[in-house]
Amino acid sequence: MYPKDRINALTDGVFAVAMTLLILDVRLPEEFQPHDQGELISALGGLTQKVALYALSFYVLGSSWLASTKIRATDQPLGKTFGFWWLLYLFLATCIPFSTTLVGRFAHLAPSVWAYSANLGLMAAVGYRATMLQVGAHEDAHVHERKVSLLLLFCSSVLAILVSFAWPKASQWAYALNIAASPIASWHLASRKKRRGS
Repeated sequence: MYPKDRINALTDGVFAVAMTLLILDVRLPEEFQPHDQGELISALGGLTQKVALYALSFYVLGSSWLASTKIRATDQPLGKTFGFWWLLYLFLATCIPFSTTLVGRFAHLAPSVWAYSANLGLMAAVGYRATMLQVGAHEDAHVHERKVSLLLLFCSSVLAILVSFAWPKASQWAYALNIAASPIASWHLASRKKRRGS
């Protein structure tokens, strides 16, 4: 068994560092010296894609951390198997700044989308497995929402990879589906309760 407070501290630290590192690639080149405000505004406009990817990755990491805090608040003991899967999950979280930088610089090339989407998709799959190990058969609204959001992240990652074969730059729009995770989870939980009640 692993002390929960140590796992929680490690998780908080990993997510804090990974989320901070994301912003480091959103910058103007060091050698850039604008001659007027128009050049500066134009250069800032050129960062739009990187800012959008930063926001997306920050959202994924932030929502993953928030969801894990709700689940980690349970009193379930944390065994060796869970520890392995959770470390793998944290490893994948630390890879997100790299894959975000890669797709930010080379969004027009499908392999960069594959790397980013594989990173997010694997993180979702491993997070799902770790969640199932942690909560077992116990499922409340938080656990249900976590499972739905991880499944949706996995599916949107697969969709982004498929779209990238034809339109690499547009493939990141597949992740917009993740905005619907909470409403879908609420709807699914309500309809499941309704079916059980009838």
